[in-house]
Amino acid sequence: MQDVESTAIGSHGASIIISGDHLLIRAALRLLVESEPGLTVIRDCECRPEALSAALTTEADLILLDFNLCDRLEGVPEQLEALLRAANGTPVLILTAMDDGQAAHAALEHGAIGFVMKDRPPEVLYRAIRAGIAGEAWLERSSFTAAFRSVPVIALGDGNGNGSKPLLTRRELEIVDLVVLGISNKAVADRLFIAESTVRHHLTTIFEKLKVTNRFELMRRAFSGPRPPQRVATTVY
Repeated sequence: MQDVESTAIGSHGASIIISGDHLLIRAALRLLVESEPGLTVIRDCECRPEALSAALTTEADLILLDFNLCDRLEGVPEQLEALLRAANGTPVLILTAMDDGQAAHAALEHGAIGFVMKDRPPEVLYRAIRAGIAGEAWLERSSFTAAFRSVPVIALGDGNGNGSKPLLTRRELEIVDLVVLGISNKAVADRLFIAESTVRHHLTTIFEKLKVTNRFELMRRAFSGPRPPQRVATTVY
């Protein structure tokens, strides 16, 4: 995992698009983001059509999306996928007041780079923005835990996404349950009363069985999303 505190933005700085329903929130976000050296807000958008237009016509390093724009859980996949298509690879970071595992599952499954809760201090938002620009996922531990637990274990099935045959052993499932919550190998070993080298061995086997190469891919595989896994690091805050 990268040290996001030291993530370099570059001498040219980084450009941000803000999208949200409320003018006062967007104005406050602009002031907050631009108070951090190297970050510049180049557009702020009131509604979905404006956000799509900005993503299509403006080259940005990251889109900061107020989750209220999504209104209902049913709208998350469609709005995110449309925005990501328009953004052509620009990461989308969600700012939300909803500590909702179901919403986190839907957003991550459909391509968001991460979540920041609105009750976090500004320093957390800056770290999350820098992580997103660097291509590193940023996940709130509470939402991530709830999101993962909302997905049936059967999703880690036969490797073809249908869960028809238990691919992982009980011990491997225990390790998956801990690892995808951001817990280190040593902490997993301590919790399960096994050696750290045993955890590493199990992870190698798990990665091979599920055809993934890192922890973030493991999370995406557990969600059984329609998109191919992203090879990025993950920060669980």
